[in-house]
Amino acid sequence: MFGGEGFLANDDLRGVVPRCLKDFWTSATIQPSTAFSASLSMVEIYCGEVRDLLADTPETNPPASIAKYMMGSETVSYRMVPVEGLQDCFDLINVGYRSR
Repeated sequence: MFGGEGFLANDDLRGVVPRCLKDFWTSATIQPSTAFSASLSMVEIYCGEVRDLLADTPETNPPASIAKYMMGSETVSYRMVPVEGLQDCFDLINVGYRSR
């Protein structure tokens, strides 16, 4: 069984995240007169910590405590990467997979 991402290489096995991204980009191309910009972030919440899976180096962006974040004593920063299409999103998801 796959998580929310599924298996990117096969349309039938893609999870909910890639399917939503595909729907978004399909809708965006149907209305070419509408200008927009899009960015993608990928964070993981695991064992009480929030981690930016697209951080350039984990050392520069250490995990944040979810408990401290919820109490307001810690902030969570994450990288927002500009994307121009579905393939950009899939490429970044693969980067995030490797960071787990």
